[in-house]
Amino acid sequence: MANKTFPSAKTPARYRIPTDRELARRLHYVRYMDENGCSDCLTNLGPIFGGGPKARYVIGNECYACSRKRWDEAYRLWCMGSPGAPEPFYRTAEEAFERGASSYVPGPCEDGPHERSVELFSGECLNCRAAQLQDRINRRSPRAVARSEGRRWYEPADPCDQCKQRAPRNVISNACRGCTERPRVDDSADTQLMADSPLLVLSRADSKVMGFRVHRTGQPCGRGHCGWRYNSNGGCIDCKREGD
Repeated sequence: MANKTFPSAKTPARYRIPTDRELARRLHYVRYMDENGCSDCLTNLGPIFGGGPKARYVIGNECYACSRKRWDEAYRLWCMGSPGAPEPFYRTAEEAFERGASSYVPGPCEDGPHERSVELFSGECLNCRAAQLQDRINRRSPRAVARSEGRRWYEPADPCDQCKQRAPRNVISNACRGCTERPRVDDSADTQLMADSPLLVLSRADSKVMGFRVHRTGQPCGRGHCGWRYNSNGGCIDCKREGD
């Protein structure tokens, strides 16, 4: 992804970040190039320095140049004794080391809409690390959350590919309750047959000849069900429903 470039919609130029915010979001880019520019930059800096395309953060949609200007102003106020600035607010590693600080803030971070608070010995942005940790927490799947809470079932984010229902799923087996609470056949002739003729006796051989996938002998199974069975393995459909 580092070597990928994106074409401009207005000029022959190519950019290292997408020119569309939604595309940048889908591709997990932190910033995108707004070819319409930034009205605040144009007002504050004039057409020469403030015009043209501007990089913006995907989250918050803030202009990167405006973020830099805001950070410079915050640092100026901190130097004047403003109590609202975070500590430590040293701009270089050397200054932070001399003052006994564990981190320094060289400016706004290119990897996220926040100040780049660099840990002195690892060189990592502490705010990026915190954001990644929070992102991992937010991205925990419903199944993982249910498992950690000791629950047996969880609510999936997407509907089941088979039954098309957004039904609960088993935490251990991931089995869909929507599939297990109904016969495992398509909504076709088999379903219609069982619904319309619950007491019909139909041998397996005759069922196969007629093109069905279920049959009914009328004899009870080991659990006492006298309902329909699968042609494939002779399994009782009612037992399958109760077992899952």
